[in-house]
Amino acid sequence: MQFTTILFVLSIIHASVAVSVINKTIPTFQLKRRGCTPSKSSTPGAVDAPTFEPFDPQTAQVYRYQKQVGANLGSMFAHEEWMDDSPFSCATGPKEAEIDIAGGWNGVAGAQQELEWHWDNWITEDHISQLAGMGINTLRLPMGYWSAGPTWCENSPFSDFASVYTNSWNRVLRTVSWAEKNKM
Repeated sequence: MQFTTILFVLSIIHASVAVSVINKTIPTFQLKRRGCTPSKSSTPGAVDAPTFEPFDPQTAQVYRYQKQVGANLGSMFAHEEWMDDSPFSCATGPKEAEIDIAGGWNGVAGAQQELEWHWDNWITEDHISQLAGMGINTLRLPMGYWSAGPTWCENSPFSDFASVYTNSWNRVLRTVSWAEKNKM
């Protein structure tokens, strides 16, 4: 039990160092915007679904048994205000959860534009390459069911905001493809 705890703490320290290095290289303050008008540099739009190599059981075995050195790509698809408060600046309600963002930004179109800008800029392919260069070989990508797209929002609290997530799933797949490209 103690050994597992030590590994967990070391993983957190390693991920914190990785985030610190990335923050020094690409300052996160560039992502901060004020006002309730979504970024003008982003227009809602689809991202092509990436293609993946066919499943290879031998490669899967290598990934399964190699030493895992990981990082958490938090607040990309499951927003957490303590990591990045900018999507919450024009959220509705208590400004604590993803649904508050989806219901804010002056309507569904504004929320979609803001979230797509966030998904395109919070973590980029360059960030993934930097993490790989630091020895990170495993990524955790937290996400909610709504990130799988509008169909998954049906009959849920996100029903009224389903169209916000029209282009989210291909962005999730794009992030996974960046990891695959970097042997993660």
